Amino acid sequence: MKLYHGSGTGGLQMLEPRLADHGRPYLYLTTNAVVAAFYTVKAIDPPHYWVPYGFDQNGSPVYHELYPHALLDVYSGKQGYLYHVEAVENRLVPLPEIPGAYTATIPLAVTGCEALSDVYAYLLCAEAEHGLRISRFYEKKQTELEQWYQQIGEEIQSLHLLQNPNCSYARFLRKKIPLAWEAARNIQVSSTSEGQTKGAPE
Repeated sequence: MKLYHGSGTGGLQMLEPRLADHGRPYLYLTTNAVVAAFYTVKAIDPPHYWVPYGFDQNGSPVYHELYPHALLDVYSGKQGYLYHVEAVENRLVPLPEIPGAYTATIPLAVTGCEALSDVYAYLLCAEAEHGLRISRFYEKKQTELEQWYQQIGEEIQSLHLLQNPNCSYARFLRKKIPLAWEAARNIQVSSTSEGQTKGAPE
């Protein structure tokens, strides 16, 4: 099976598992080159990542801009590398929530590599060739944005970013999507109030 892995580091001959947000070292792979390209640029420091995308009814990736010109901001002028590997499917673990995505816990040898001189230009080309849809910020309805902010606010809570405001992910969200940060604060206040109410004497 041919798979892709996106990286900001060139010259790799072996792809090694790395610690990400699943709690142990994994190597992340995908059957979709565009999805791999999303991960060639790191908007925030590991183990966290910022790649807000999903898939349409045809299985094509959809990148969601959650602040103005987000795709340009993250990817413009950045270099990246699309590594190719061949792997036997029974040595991989599929990620059921992401079509075509797999993890491996063992190193895999590189069989090819495509250097991307400008990842933003690559993604725009993929959009023009109908391999990617970009859901731009200014096209989104307010209700959709509010749903995203609520979802991100819940993630901020689960990752305890309010208690660690100086980590790169927290700084990124405070600067780029302050309404999501505010949503997290509201969740915290609501949870605190609910706990106090439940604990109050009758």
